[in-house]
Amino acid sequence: MATTKYAYGKLFDLEITVNQKHHLDTYPSKIRIKRKYNTATSVTLEFNSLEVLDLLHIGSQVDFYGSRGFGGGTGGIGPFQIKTSIKIIRPTETGCIIVCADRLSDMATSEVVDYKAN
Repeated sequence: MATTKYAYGKLFDLEITVNQKHHLDTYPSKIRIKRKYNTATSVTLEFNSLEVLDLLHIGSQVDFYGSRGFGGGTGGIGPFQIKTSIKIIRPTETGCIIVCADRLSDMATSEVVDYKAN
């Protein structure tokens, strides 16, 4: 479980899981979350490890669970939960940068099909 210093001096526990089996808690060197009401949430992760590239591919499900404080760990029941999928992977010299988006972005970019009753 990655423990990150929160902006107001509290501790923030973050658990990152890929395809419900690989834990990436200790790998990211930077995390940026863009979240706004009624729009898609995007998460950008920067990794400085080349071994992470073996675990990631476009379309993988990435789950983020987090909580602030020391209350019993995250375990998927924290107040901060995002279920995303990988949309972009940019390799770098020392690792990679991935961009994840939640399922609301899939609805925004999907094709509208008008099904008839007959």
